[in-house]
Amino acid sequence: MTTFRLRKQVVLYSHRLDSKGFVANHDGNISARLADENRFLATPTGRGKFDLKDADLIVVDAAGKTKAGGAKIFGEWPSHAEIYKTWPQVTAVVHAHLAGQADSLRGQ
Repeated sequence: MTTFRLRKQVVLYSHRLDSKGFVANHDGNISARLADENRFLATPTGRGKFDLKDADLIVVDAAGKTKAGGAKIFGEWPSHAEIYKTWPQVTAVVHAHLAGQADSLRGQ
């Protein structure tokens, strides 16, 4: 997949995470392996998914160092990086913080 198309897909699925209620506010993130396999496209930390735009995305290396874009990587990046390292066939990782999850755990 081209980088252009991949960027569009990350934005699309970011909006879907929000519209389906899988994230609240700025929770959850998406990353995707770029063609060179040593860099990754990612949603930035502290950014809502409901209105995320292509220009908001960042490119990071495996250590999570920002290589392109003006924002920082999210705190859960080490988990994403470990998945990519352990399973080289994985091309994208999505993690969500379900809205209302705490209430469910409390039995409400």
